[in-house]
Amino acid sequence: MFVAVFCSLKLMAAEQQNYPFALETKKEGNSHSIVARNRGAAAVSVRISLANSRNAAPDRPFPLYAVVPPGSGSISLARIRPAATGASYSFRTQTSWMLGDYHARQSAGAIYRLP
Repeated sequence: MFVAVFCSLKLMAAEQQNYPFALETKKEGNSHSIVARNRGAAAVSVRISLANSRNAAPDRPFPLYAVVPPGSGSISLARIRPAATGASYSFRTQTSWMLGDYHARQSAGAIYRLP
């Protein structure tokens, strides 16, 4: 059982490495934007958290959970600015993602075939 689960996890990790999805932080003037690009055929669920931030003021609460639609271009997920104008700021992001929409629910009216 352990070997099967381990092999499945390795396969999922390998698939993620080849999937055309990327997260990046771009400098824009006196702020930074966290941008997602999903060029694949499936939605991607992403979790982003801030670590070791100093004088950073994000435009939304973190951790941030989002679903990036398939075939989307660049989508801005968050913007981070200095909390005190004119002062320096720093932050580090920690990210994880998986294929699929974490909001997805099965249809109550669907009939599923048993194996």
